[in-house]
Amino acid sequence: MALKHISDWLDVIHHVVEVVAIIVGGLWAYFRFRIKRESKWNLNVKVAAAVFPHSSNRRLLIVNMTLHNVGNVVVYGKKDDKEGECCAYVYKIQKTDKDKYIGPIEVDYNRAKNEVGKVNFLEEEGYYYLEPGATYEESAAFVVKAGRVYAVVGAFTELDGTRTATEKFVRVE
Repeated sequence: MALKHISDWLDVIHHVVEVVAIIVGGLWAYFRFRIKRESKWNLNVKVAAAVFPHSSNRRLLIVNMTLHNVGNVVVYGKKDDKEGECCAYVYKIQKTDKDKYIGPIEVDYNRAKNEVGKVNFLEEEGYYYLEPGATYEESAAFVVKAGRVYAVVGAFTELDGTRTATEKFVRVE
């Protein structure tokens, strides 16, 4: 009789522990994948620029783009897909009348006449595959006019259309 009584109690404890484990596991998964977004990709994009002499009124603008996957999932893009890109852009900043205008200047990245050049690094490799923790560096060279300010943009668009970009402004003398 005592053995049956102990067996019943152990059965109840077993079921309670199962329920608690399911609830704790569900909360852990919700926190990890929904709140902390550990199932989503997390890419840091950085750009840097250096200017070198090229000719009397032209300069060589070197753009260095660094991609660092700080997430827990693979980040990838392919050249064949419309949405996948890993690009460096250079845009010229429109000049204003220095004596009359004070205030912000809006850079129109959608106007083709402002784009000096674009390099899609996926065209060379055909794909990009960044493991978690991986860092890749790419470089591109642009010949630009001296005496202007340029916006240098580094952008990575994954196949699902999610875009990560950063920009720097460079004065070319």
